[in-house]
Amino acid sequence: MIDQNLAYLGSGRFLQFGNFPGIPVSLALLIAVAFIGHFVLKSTVFGRSLYAMGGNPAAARLAGINLNRMRYYIYAISGALSGLAGVLVTARTSSGQPASGTQGLELEAITAVFSVVL
Repeated sequence: MIDQNLAYLGSGRFLQFGNFPGIPVSLALLIAVAFIGHFVLKSTVFGRSLYAMGGNPAAARLAGINLNRMRYYIYAISGALSGLAGVLVTARTSSGQPASGTQGLELEAITAVFSVVL
């Protein structure tokens, strides 16, 4: 049996009234994460460093940006957001299967990681 709070996180809705079906909690989380990501990328030194690193890593290194530390931060943020996605999928499907949502996407995931590293 899944916890009711976890089930609400995956398939719950808020602001339900009348004929309006409400707003899914997962959509609200998506909007919150997107807003925070946009704010960080546009308004912080960390975001500017990410843009510099993505545009020209050699120039970013010469500008004094520690590329290894930035990669570490990027991987940590990516891992945290992947964990959040895993919790949402588990809450939505009410099961914790390791192959849930993959459907043969392992090669694409490995390609994405190596394209960032190289």
